[in-house]
Amino acid sequence: MRSRVGVLQERNFRRFYVGFVTSLLGSSMSTVAIAWAVLESGFSATGLGLVFTANVVSQVVLLPLAGAVADRLGRRRVMLAADVLRCGAQAALATALALGRPALWLFILLAWLGGTGTAFFSPALDALTVEIAPRDQLGNANSLYGLAGSATRIAGPALGGVLVAVAGSAVVVAVDAATYAVSVLALSLLPLPTAEPGKRGTAPAGRPTLWADMAEGWADFRSRTWVWATTVQFAFFNLITWAPWMLLGPVEGRAYLGGAAVWGAIMAVQGAGAITAGLRGHAGHPVGPRRPLARPSPSARAAPSARAGPGAGASAGADAPARGGVNAACGPRRAGRRTRPAARPP
Repeated sequence: MRSRVGVLQERNFRRFYVGFVTSLLGSSMSTVAIAWAVLESGFSATGLGLVFTANVVSQVVLLPLAGAVADRLGRRRVMLAADVLRCGAQAALATALALGRPALWLFILLAWLGGTGTAFFSPALDALTVEIAPRDQLGNANSLYGLAGSATRIAGPALGGVLVAVAGSAVVVAVDAATYAVSVLALSLLPLPTAEPGKRGTAPAGRPTLWADMAEGWADFRSRTWVWATTVQFAFFNLITWAPWMLLGPVEGRAYLGGAAVWGAIMAVQGAGAITAGLRGHAGHPVGPRRPLARPSPSARAAPSARAGPGAGASAGADAPARGGVNAACGPRRAGRRTRPAARPP
C-alpha cells in the first residue's frame, strides 16, 4: 500500500488528487439529492427519467468531440472549463431549489449542462495523469483513482441521503457545487505545459482538422471488435436493467422505504457489495484472469461510477462502461493510450 501512495509525493498529482476526490465525494452525495429534488418538486418518474436522460445523452453525443478538443487545447484547460461549467450548473440548481420548486425544463437544462461538463472532463483525465505523475507511477495513480471511486461510492450516497433528510436537497447540491470549486482551484494550481515561442494557440502545419481527428478515433473504435462489442453489451444491459433500477429506486424509496436516508444507505451497501465482489474476484486470480473482459462484467453491473454530472442523479454511472469504450478510441490519443494501455484479450 505504501508503494501505491508514493505517487502522492509528486506535488502536482497530490494537488489534483485532493480536488478530484473532493468533487467525487460531492457528486456521489448529489446522486440522492437530485433525484429527491425532482420528486419533491412534484414531478413523476417520467420527469425524473427525462432529467437522467438529458445528462446521459449529452455525454454520449459529446464524448467523441470532447476527446479531440482536449487533445488540441490541452487537458488542463478543458478540465478547468468542464468543472467551472458543472460548478455553475450545480450552484444554479441549488439556488433554484432554495427559492422554491424549479420547473422541469430547468432540471433538464442543468442536467444537460452537467453531462456536457462530464463529457469533456472524462477523456482528458487519463491523459492529464501522464503529465502530472511520473511514468513509473502511472499504475499507482490509477489505483488511487479506483480507491477514491470505491470509497466515495460507499460514503457519498449514505452521507447525501442523511443530509437530504436533515437539511434538504438544496444544501446537498450546494455542497456539490462547492466541491467542484475545490477541483477548479486544484486544477488552476497545476502549471501549464510550456509552448514554443510563436506557437501558442496555433495548430501545427499540416495537422488534420478536428473532424478528421474524430473520424480517425471512430475508425479506431470500430476496428477493435472487443471494444465495441463490450460497449454494446453494457449499453444493452444499462438500457434494460440498470436504468430502470436507478430510476424506480428513488421513486419507490420515497413512497415506501422511508425516504432519502434509507435509499442512500441502500446505494452505499450496493457499492460495498460491488467492491467486495471485485476484491473476491481478484483474490481468486492473483495474477489476473485469463480473460479479463469476461470476468468484470457481472460485478460491473452493480458498480456505477460515482463521478456524475450535476443532473445525473441516481443514474450517474449507467453509461460508464460505454463511455469507457468511446474514451478508449476517441479520447486524447497520444497521451491517453500511455496511461491505460489496453491489451487485446486472447
